[in-house]
Amino acid sequence: MTSFLLRPKPTVQLNRWNILPTIPEPNEFNGENGYFVMITHGVDGEPMNVTLDLKTEIGNYDGPLIDIIIVSTHWEYHKEHTPAFSILLKRIPKWAFAVPSVAALEAFTF
Repeated sequence: MTSFLLRPKPTVQLNRWNILPTIPEPNEFNGENGYFVMITHGVDGEPMNVTLDLKTEIGNYDGPLIDIIIVSTHWEYHKEHTPAFSILLKRIPKWAFAVPSVAALEAFTF
């Protein structure tokens, strides 16, 4: 599973993208608008190219345009388990049900 959080800067609008045919209404958090997209696929999914068309009304704008946060989560993907994580999983009581997952977060400002 991969989650994208796209947050245009206050003076920037997301005009178009290639993720979906249309852009949904943004979510508001702390007075800022953002777009959340969750994509699920099987193990070893194909690389995905994302194209964004951003617009600002400020002439000669030379600042950051957008924050992008990408979180990838793998469940039951044992080849990514570290030795410490494997030891932790073995310590979980038999009565508990654990779904081992590994997640990575990357954040960018463009």
